[in-house]
Amino acid sequence: DRLKKITLMSFFFITGTILFSFSIYLLCIQDFIGQSFSFLGPITPTGGIILIAAWITLLLSLVKKKYNENI
Repeated sequence: DRLKKITLMSFFFITGTILFSFSIYLLCIQDFIGQSFSFLGPITPTGGIILIAAWITLLLSLVKKKYNENI
């Protein structure tokens, strides 16, 4: 169960970071390289939502662990 949570959090953090950061990066440099990456516009908030899900998953697991220690 713990391994499953760690795997899920890792997936969320890695995927969210890649989608969010690289889409912003490519959108920022599109004028310099002469390519249009405007199709990446919807990808940025998707990556952000996945990153938020990663942080929520981490927070919930820490709260649950702390709660179980107090019982």
